Amino acid sequence: MLAGAGLGAVTPTAFRNGGGGVIGGLSRNDTKTNVYFSGMKIQNKKTLHLPILVEQDEDGVYIVSCPSFQGCHSYGKTIDEALTNIGEVIDMCLEEIPVREINRFIGFRELEVKVA
Repeated sequence: MLAGAGLGAVTPTAFRNGGGGVIGGLSRNDTKTNVYFSGMKIQNKKTLHLPILVEQDEDGVYIVSCPSFQGCHSYGKTIDEALTNIGEVIDMCLEEIPVREINRFIGFRELEVKVA
């Protein structure tokens, strides 16, 4: 699922080498975004806390992904806009995937790669 400002499609070029990644959580029970460093947590039947990866591409656009859902990506001109957009994509994912089948987020690791 891809969406962005106005739920337009995200082109593959939008995912080129973004800036440093940050993992946070997005609370889907209210309009307020709660960013924290943790994996997915289910607090009750109404609240999910999902990990969100935030990157910035060379044009300054914020690219966001939710690793709990395959293909769950979005973007925005600001972090707040990107998080609002990924929230809409997550809502679409939740319409198709039961909560019990959501991928379990394990963590974030860095990998050192030598470049020429």
